[in-house]
Amino acid sequence: MSETHLNNSPIREAVIDFKFTFKEPVDSTALEIAHEKLKNLYPTKEVIDMNSLFFDVSVSNKPKFEHAKGKVGYRFISSEKDAVVQFRVDGFTFSKLRPYTSWTDIESKVKEAYLIYLEAVKVDKVIRIASRYINFLKLDSNETIDIKKYFNVYVNIPDEINSPIDNYLLRVVFKDLGKNITSIISQGVIAEQNIQTSEVVKNLILDIDCFEDKLSIDPTDLWGKVEDVKKFANKIFFNSITEVTKDRYK
Repeated sequence: MSETHLNNSPIREAVIDFKFTFKEPVDSTALEIAHEKLKNLYPTKEVIDMNSLFFDVSVSNKPKFEHAKGKVGYRFISSEKDAVVQFRVDGFTFSKLRPYTSWTDIESKVKEAYLIYLEAVKVDKVIRIASRYINFLKLDSNETIDIKKYFNVYVNIPDEINSPIDNYLLRVVFKDLGKNITSIISQGVIAEQNIQTSEVVKNLILDIDCFEDKLSIDPTDLWGKVEDVKKFANKIFFNSITEVTKDRYK
């Protein structure tokens, strides 16, 4: 299928994520201070906490639990609440929420926030690059779930069963061996209730998560890899949807 631009994209959230090694440990205070350079566009600041539970069992010791909690970074939210930047002690994330138009429209914002992150910490190498697109395809009221109508990747239900699908979950993992990019495709159904009308609407979910890890590249020289990962994600999306889906969101 051709990769035609969809003017009414079903993307609920588009994510670009980088993970790094560092020349020295990252102080979360430096990440908080960096918000000063972003707060005009992303005024809301939230702490990102990590909760970890460890269970230790050994021959010589009795079982014991250890709980660790710590601040791992900050989440900066845009004035319109349609974009979120994460500065963490292990990496950087940019999320674009609805409405999503194209990478071209947000690329400069991603790069601007990323450069501020690089100024705040001493990054050594980029070790992982990820691009994720979470798509919600709204079904019509009382519409029977017909996966084949919207997706080219689907669960095949034998005709002999002759029962409608109420819900499903599909997960497929594969690699682009030429570029060593891993892709995880997840499908399913999520029901949402309209607060104003109380109507429950079902959505088909197409979650495409592409990443390349085990990298060791300079933090200023990652955009070529970003483009490779994004192109693979786009290839998967446009080959995973049917003409019906494309026509609905064009």
